[in-house]
Amino acid sequence: FAPGAPGATIPLAPPAPEAPAAPLAPAGPALVISLDSPSLAAPGGVAVYRLTVTNNGTGTKRGLKVAQRVGAGVSPVSARGPKGSRATVGRSAAHWTLPALKGGRSATLVLRVKVARRLAGEVTRSTAALRGARSTSASTAIVRKVGKTEQGF
Repeated sequence: FAPGAPGATIPLAPPAPEAPAAPLAPAGPALVISLDSPSLAAPGGVAVYRLTVTNNGTGTKRGLKVAQRVGAGVSPVSARGPKGSRATVGRSAAHWTLPALKGGRSATLVLRVKVARRLAGEVTRSTAALRGARSTSASTAIVRKVGKTEQGF
């Protein structure tokens, strides 16, 4: 058969090589904040909150600013973070500045608060926020001391 004649086959050119696939973007946000709140606290006592800031990205994030607000009747006493960070406390909030957080790493921030005696039987809320991440919140029930007779002894 001659090329172009009826019934003749024409050889096809080999397929062009595929372009390399683009790397997949990470699933979810690069910066994530989580709040570990005590489930119970005693009126007149101290409660400890732990925040974890995680950089799920590959690059270093710089100048991260984190804030945690506490409910009425709860007063921040002290705040601390990892080496090199700066922490300040006010009447109803604590603020941290993290100079840098490498990709794939986490930093833990700790806030100690004093719980007012008048909150017995109440629930207080705390909210934490990080610029570039979704905010998070948690609740803590304030319980009064229970005597042995109330426990059934």
